[in-house]
Amino acid sequence: ACSPPPSEDPLDVSSTTQSIIGGALSDQNDFPSAGALLLVVDPEGMHFGAPICTGTLIAPDVVLTAAHCTPHDPNFAEQIEGMPVQFYFTFSHDLRQFGGQRARLPARSHRVTGYVGHERYGMGFRGEGLSNMSDVALLYLEAPVEDVAPTPILTAAEARNLAVGARVHIAGYGQQSPEAGSGDPFMKF
Repeated sequence: ACSPPPSEDPLDVSSTTQSIIGGALSDQNDFPSAGALLLVVDPEGMHFGAPICTGTLIAPDVVLTAAHCTPHDPNFAEQIEGMPVQFYFTFSHDLRQFGGQRARLPARSHRVTGYVGHERYGMGFRGEGLSNMSDVALLYLEAPVEDVAPTPILTAAEARNLAVGARVHIAGYGQQSPEAGSGDPFMKF
């Protein structure tokens, strides 16, 4: 094969492409600042919605997410070009009632009015899998969220205290089965 040999560096994730499936269903109070980015499209009057990514509230009106989840990504922008699109961010735990032509927004949904992606995203700095370190974006909400405490970003000193093998918690929305039509709910794990 033509791929380079695996790296000995335990932090090198450049060849990681495996999907994350499974996990433990979170409680409504677990990871309160984590939420889902929702896309609502209205092409030719046909109301359609889909949860597309996870994000974290880092300030009362700012959410941190991945740049590939926003129109900052040229491929994403091309897919929705010319369509009336609106983004929302929700803290709803269970998104089973949202999606497809049932695009009624969940409770606690907040309208996204702007976004900015990392300046290097999409400029040849993209790696595969988790190695794309510039795949970050900020979403700006229409109004501050008053009932959820934002999660602060680690300081440089705090980040230096992280060690290989340290226990961390990762939260996101997904399903427990790799089959898209398996009937799994799209919920926070």
